[in-house]
Amino acid sequence: MATRIPRTRPDPDPLLDRLNDRQRRFVLAYMRRAHATEAAAGAGYAWPDKQGSRLKSHPAVRAAIDALTDLYAWERWREIERRWAEERRAPAPTGRRRRRRRKPIGGR
Repeated sequence: MATRIPRTRPDPDPLLDRLNDRQRRFVLAYMRRAHATEAAAGAGYAWPDKQGSRLKSHPAVRAAIDALTDLYAWERWREIERRWAEERRAPAPTGRRRRRRRKPIGGR
């Protein structure tokens, strides 16, 4: 699945503010673990095997997960662009490269 990279920094805070505390903990745990059952257990739900998949399909929770995914993708893309810019600015190596002397067989 290709992730679209937004041009401006996404802000997931308004979507996270709509969730209750336990749902917010679930979303943050899901972003760390990427496993709904483990995230539901980490958020403190009583039946995480049932509630994890149910929470993941809840519209407000799904929107918050998508917003955080967009934010992480945007941050990764900005880091890649920054590294590309540094590589373009770096001067090209000059002179001959020294050839490394090979060790003879037998280690002497």
